[in-house]
Amino acid sequence: MTDREFLAEAKTRNLEIKPTASDPLERLAKDIIVQPPEVIERMKKLLGK
Repeated sequence: MTDREFLAEAKTRNLEIKPTASDPLERLAKDIIVQPPEVIERMKKLLGK
């Protein structure tokens, strides 16, 4: 992470930036995408979509 503006903004918002390898993130995204339709509909209701 070399974007100084991004890091400065994160610091002002007290956000912790922890770079992560893409493999765990890809697995998480795939797990989220393959949810049953009932789960997706419930999440849409909870999120007001």
